[in-house]
Amino acid sequence: MELHSTSSPEAAISEFGGHAQICCDGQFAVLPKVVIGFLTVGKSTLGSHMPSPSTVIWRPGRGDYAPSEKIPWFPAAVREVCDRSGRTTVQLRHHHILVRAVGAPDFVYAGEADLGSYTQPRGNELEKCEAMFALIRKLPRDVWLQCGGYDGWLIETNHEQRVIAQGHPMGIERALNQLSDQDYSHLSMTRYEEDSLNVYKNPRCAWLMYLRAPDDSGLYLDDPSLGSDDEHFQCVCGISLDFPARQTVSHARAATIARHYFETGELPTDVSWSHR
Repeated sequence: MELHSTSSPEAAISEFGGHAQICCDGQFAVLPKVVIGFLTVGKSTLGSHMPSPSTVIWRPGRGDYAPSEKIPWFPAAVREVCDRSGRTTVQLRHHHILVRAVGAPDFVYAGEADLGSYTQPRGNELEKCEAMFALIRKLPRDVWLQCGGYDGWLIETNHEQRVIAQGHPMGIERALNQLSDQDYSHLSMTRYEEDSLNVYKNPRCAWLMYLRAPDDSGLYLDDPSLGSDDEHFQCVCGISLDFPARQTVSHARAATIARHYFETGELPTDVSWSHR
C-alpha cells in the first residue's frame, strides 16, 4: 500500500492479504503478518487523537471487546505481535495504522508503527485506557492538520497546554510570564517538526534542554565557569530534579533564548550548546 494514500478498510485488508480477524468493533484487523488499525482521530484528548504527527493515541469505545481476557479492552491478538516464549523474541506481525478525521469517509495509510505503550488501569476504567502507536514516518503536515493537529506552537507551562500561532508574540510573552510567576516552574515548546525546547526554572537560574527529535539525547548549555555543582529544580507535579549548574543561565537569558526560538524556529548561535 502506498504511504499516505487513502483507502477503505475493505480495500486495505484486501491489499494486505484478504482474510482477517476483525476486532474492537472494526478498529483493528488481524492478518497472518500484520495487524491493521483503522483509527478515527480528532482534537479531543478524551477520544483517539494525534498529539504529534508521528504519534497516535487510541482510546477504546468500550471496555469489553474481549471479556474473557486479562485486558478486555485491548485483545491479545491486537497488541501481541511478538513470540517471547523462546530464548529470543520473534516478530510475528507488524502494526500498520490508517487514520481518518472524524466524519471523513476514507482512511489515510500512515504506515508501519510500533506499539510504544498501553495503560493497564485498575478495574480497566475506560477513561484511563489508551494505547500509544509511534509511526515510523510522520504524517504530512496537511494530513495531520485534518486529523486534529495544531498549526503553530504547542507550549506547555506547568502542565497547562495551549497552541500559539506562529508570529503571535503576545502568546509567548504570556507563557514566559507564567514561567516567572513561580519559584519553581517548567515550560516546553514544540511544533510539527517535533523538535522541542524545555526550560526549568528555580529561584536562582534556569536549565534548558533542546531535543532535535523526540528520541534525541539532547543539546545543553555549557558554561564551565559555573562550576561542577548541581542546581535543584522541582516540577509543579512534585518531581525533584538536579541538573549541572554549568548548564544553567539567568532567568532573563532563558527567556531571550525561548523567545528567539519561538520567533525564528532556531536556537540562538551566540550561546554554546553541547551534548551532555
